[in-house]
Amino acid sequence: MSAKENRLRQQAAAQNSSNTSHFSDLAAQYQAALSEKTLTYAADLFGVSVELLRMLGMGWDNDSLTFPEYDAEGQVIGIARRPEHGKKHMVTGSHRGLTMAWPLDTYAGTSLNDPILVVEGQSD
Repeated sequence: MSAKENRLRQQAAAQNSSNTSHFSDLAAQYQAALSEKTLTYAADLFGVSVELLRMLGMGWDNDSLTFPEYDAEGQVIGIARRPEHGKKHMVTGSHRGLTMAWPLDTYAGTSLNDPILVVEGQSD
């Protein structure tokens, strides 16, 4: 590998690390902004528990419900937005990932009693 290629890889890795930190911080801000009223409304709307939505890291950005999306290492790589009316989309600069409770319990997926369920989207 040439010195130039190595430098470009290092720059890309640094940029990726910076984006991951940015999305993690942003997801935490959105989670802190989520009111109990909005959380309860969303739980009723989706037919799930408030606890589950908290586990998924749902937040609020003053316009939309937000859900962090993770990579295989558990880093937040993007945030999905779901406005009450309108098209679902991602926060600018996001990458698609998995919507899941993180970290996973150590026993998750180890038996039929503790399955890992994979669904298409946040409201599934």
